[in-house]
Amino acid sequence: MNILKKEDGFTLIEMIISFTIIIILIATFSRAVLVGLKSEVTTSNLDYASSFSASIFDFLADANNFKNIIENEIDISSGKYENKIDDFIENDLEFTSNPDIKDDFVSILKNYTDNKRFNYLNKSKIVIEEKTDIDRVDNLYRIKLFIYWQEKDREGKYKIATMIGAD
Repeated sequence: MNILKKEDGFTLIEMIISFTIIIILIATFSRAVLVGLKSEVTTSNLDYASSFSASIFDFLADANNFKNIIENEIDISSGKYENKIDDFIENDLEFTSNPDIKDDFVSILKNYTDNKRFNYLNKSKIVIEEKTDIDRVDNLYRIKLFIYWQEKDREGKYKIATMIGAD
């Protein structure tokens, strides 16, 4: 009984409790750090996808570029055009009357596909629909972009749409 009355150190129970608390705190903190890092990667990829689609929309917003593409490059006779972004740039813009259009699109695509931090997937697509259901407005088109990328454990997706006129 002399050992219990001395109070010179910690008891075994106190040591077990303190080590348990320390282990719980370390596990919680490390999990929070991992979640934060994963969130940062996802946010970064969303930023790349947003910037990529904004670059495409900025280029298409130029009335001359868009009108040239609609009239000369893609087949929208059915009211809708849908293709992979890569194929749209490499095949459908191949015989453009203005070679700068294809060169500009190729450089936009290359900036994002060559980026080692953004794992762009070539199943990303562009959809252009002619909007004929709006009264008193001609040559109005809805453009949708679907950007896909690969993350470590899942596939990321960013979708955006806008309306552009070809007059």
